Amino acid sequence: MWYMVQLFFAGLWASVWHWGVGIGLIILLVGGSIFSQSIPLIGPWLQPLRKDMLWASAVIAVLLVGEYIGDRDATARCVARQVVVEKIVDKTVDKTKTPAYKQKADPYQSKDF
Repeated sequence: MWYMVQLFFAGLWASVWHWGVGIGLIILLVGGSIFSQSIPLIGPWLQPLRKDMLWASAVIAVLLVGEYIGDRDATARCVARQVVVEKIVDKTVDKTKTPAYKQKADPYQSKDF
């Protein structure tokens, strides 16, 4: 059971880090642009930057979408490679009935080293 929990969370931190920072920045930028009038200390300095903060949040959203598309494509490529290994390579190995395909022993792979 513990192995399945570890397997589920393996590599999850990279996604949480990238997506969490991006979404957090989007929330801060959009919130700062919308509520810039009601923030008492820094509101007057944020008001001229309202459009810039919205543009920055849009750029971050586009980058996150691009990251999602790239991750999806990389996963599809890995799945396609695995299909090639399972279908083509396994068929080729199954056809070999003799040990003639084995290479000679590597002299550097002896127990003396």
